[in-house]
Amino acid sequence: MQPAARRRDHELRAGVDVVATLRFQRGTLADAEADNHHWTFKRQGFWHPRVTVRVAGSDADIALFHPHWASGGTLEFADGQTLKLSSANFWQSE
Repeated sequence: MQPAARRRDHELRAGVDVVATLRFQRGTLADAEADNHHWTFKRQGFWHPRVTVRVAGSDADIALFHPHWASGGTLEFADGQTLKLSSANFWQSE
């Protein structure tokens, strides 16, 4: 969820507990934290966009996210596993 509409911060919650955060730093770079782990997300491309996922401080991609035009997308891990993601509501705020 996005706690404040004017901020580029997002939270993943389990009930009232925040279990992960996503914060946009500048442009298309974002930092995510969960359970003492830290990753970076970087959007690339225009016509065929994708988002690289890396362990913070590393130059190696551990996953690529390929967004779908309507909502959600596919997360493709370096080992070949894939995960389909989608929004929980029409406004894509969850």
